Amino acid sequence: MNWEDAKFWVISFGGLFGFIIIIFGAIGLLANAFTKYQCEEYSAITGKNTRYVQFDSCYIKTPDGYQRWSEYKARATASEGLKGLK
Repeated sequence: MNWEDAKFWVISFGGLFGFIIIIFGAIGLLANAFTKYQCEEYSAITGKNTRYVQFDSCYIKTPDGYQRWSEYKARATASEGLKGLK
């Protein structure tokens, strides 16, 4: 393999790697924006105080402080299920 062939492959793989990084970065930014939108909409619909932490999660204000949205939903679902047993 001569220098011209090696240079072609290095540039080709470098360009492909750069393109893949850009695509995954764009997907990550879109997912972050959508999660932020969901957090703001939850606040608008329920009237609960929420806080969004970039690239982390949505947090709901509770009497004990802020609680992660997924944990808040799980606790609310469990509480509703227990009410049906009474």
